[in-house]
Amino acid sequence: MRAVFCLTLLSLAGVGCGPQLPTAPADPAGCSGAACADDPLETAPPDDDQPGDDVDPCADMLATYPDATVCDGDHYVGIPTSTLSSSWTVHPVNDLSAMLECEVVTGRVEVHSDALSALAGLSSLRAVCGDLKLMGPPNHDLAPLSRLTHVGERLSVSYSSLASLHGLEQLVSVGKLDLRLLPDLVDLAPLAQLAHADEVVLADLHQLEDFATFPPGVTTVERLEVRDDEILLWGEPDPIKTLAGLDAITHVGQRLELDIVGDVDLSALGHVTVAGAMHLRLGNHSIAALHTADLSAVNRVVVEESPNLYSPLGLGSLGPSLQHLEFEETSIRSLDGLEGVTAIGTLRLHDNPCLENLNGLENLTQVGNLYITENLALPDTQLDALLDRVEVENTVVVDGNSTGGPDCD
Repeated sequence: MRAVFCLTLLSLAGVGCGPQLPTAPADPAGCSGAACADDPLETAPPDDDQPGDDVDPCADMLATYPDATVCDGDHYVGIPTSTLSSSWTVHPVNDLSAMLECEVVTGRVEVHSDALSALAGLSSLRAVCGDLKLMGPPNHDLAPLSRLTHVGERLSVSYSSLASLHGLEQLVSVGKLDLRLLPDLVDLAPLAQLAHADEVVLADLHQLEDFATFPPGVTTVERLEVRDDEILLWGEPDPIKTLAGLDAITHVGQRLELDIVGDVDLSALGHVTVAGAMHLRLGNHSIAALHTADLSAVNRVVVEESPNLYSPLGLGSLGPSLQHLEFEETSIRSLDGLEGVTAIGTLRLHDNPCLENLNGLENLTQVGNLYITENLALPDTQLDALLDRVEVENTVVVDGNSTGGPDCD
């Protein structure tokens, strides 16, 4: 199994509980010059368990349901862990009855118990202002959540044999939709009314042949992550073959991450506008389907662990200035398609055994930090020409190249 890339660059917006919750737009500006400090893509994520920000996340929700029965604070069902603070209300592992009257929860609700026979204790729930996390929930269904309309922060359903999301038909707004490790889930149809999600994570949903039932009302997100990188843990089911159904998304404001084992059809993203960061781990031979996407506001690109990828063509709409550009463990022959890039904060080319030349970087003039290592087929003449032409302001590491690459024909 390939290393799991942590959910990084999460800049969770402070999301309220109202029906339509605006988010601050991501700053699309890239590095203003090659002297920018190296700000690696793999920055540590914030603590996802911290509720909201300084804005009261429940103000709108309490106004929406003024007569609702309100349960304050955070609620946990399961065996307490050492990291659980005293502020949590801990419920027995097999009993949610104490929450039967709760319509609005001002904090978080987390269920970490396989001992529950049902989620009936949440049957009155209309809104959770913090996270609603169901980890290994009862396998039968989510029907008791049929009144739920809003989750202010993260709705997480994971590690379960659920075949359907039935019960979430009334859901219209979440801060983050996080569905992962649901190997029997067959579609997303119950989410058809969902109209707002700042972030979407669809990970290891191995029965989905495509995303045709993705909620059509979710058109703008800050982060989109699609992955099947833990596929080997589940008896090697078929990997994702197409992103069809994600056509509804027209804008990704902070991060696009694709971590897909197979050769996936990317054409559904051909019309999307992406800002911030892109991280690709693919089984694809080509990413040319992205050539019609607008990547001009992307400032960080990492393409790694993509051994079949032979060309970066598809990234041609990148803007002239990037904070970070990295290709590692790919089979790219050149950098054709990147002719529009003139300045890079950090350029990293590592372990691309078929990289024969640096074509595509002809217009690059400034680099803050340069790392070109272990590209076995890359001749010294190409490296010398680049170093003669480009001003490198800080670190230069060039090592292990031109030792003779494999047969890449």
